[in-house]
Amino acid sequence: MPSRSRIKRHSLQHLRSLRSMSNDDDGNETNILPTLMGSLSGSKLHEYTLKEHKPLGCSVEESLAKESDNAKYVFVAEVIKGGNAARAGLREGDVIVQLSGTFDEVVDVAGLGIERIRSLVGGRPKENPLTIRVARGTDIMTRHQLALAELCIVGDDAETADCITSIFTADNDLYMEDNIATEICDEDDGTECMLDSMWDAWTEGLPVSAMEEDENDAVVEKDEKKKVAPWSSRSSPSGTYVRDPKTGKLVNIDE
Repeated sequence: MPSRSRIKRHSLQHLRSLRSMSNDDDGNETNILPTLMGSLSGSKLHEYTLKEHKPLGCSVEESLAKESDNAKYVFVAEVIKGGNAARAGLREGDVIVQLSGTFDEVVDVAGLGIERIRSLVGGRPKENPLTIRVARGTDIMTRHQLALAELCIVGDDAETADCITSIFTADNDLYMEDNIATEICDEDDGTECMLDSMWDAWTEGLPVSAMEEDENDAVVEKDEKKKVAPWSSRSSPSGTYVRDPKTGKLVNIDE
């Protein structure tokens, strides 16, 4: 017959197990592997734990593809070679489904949009490992790119081709046009300055605030193809940057 101390120890272990599977403050079940349904069906779940995650070394984007359940999936758009994300094993196209929460729990983020992910990644202390669970093998990134291409069907074939080219080459601008930013930011020597300078160059001639949107509709429609998508996010050696859809500014979520 088991001793009283052994029964007590077993009960405590069982209680801790139940607590670890309880709901967090946001109502999301924690520490439970997600069920991949809907657009994630047929994909494979991968888990990565990054002891070093600042900077994360990758960029993410919120999919524009319409989902039947109105989910806003966020996928890895680019992985920096040699960065923390690349060393961990993350790949382009991976859809983020769960992340480390405020404490040691892992919370659901699938379909909740980029703001939720930005908050969790940015708020994770540097000394605490970051757990990322992703769905690999979905068509979400492909459908997002098709949705972007549809936004470019605004005129003749030449205009459409120009718009598509602008979208799909924008990723390279942050890494290949260093000479432009360096001339402006020599004294500042800050990555934020360099990225904001590029943003200003791309949006030159566009309305400076959303307040002027109505009276400048014609200008926006004409120059829309010149503006980098506000939902885009980028990572650099000095931080992980996400484009704020409201302000159009790049925000370093590692700070």
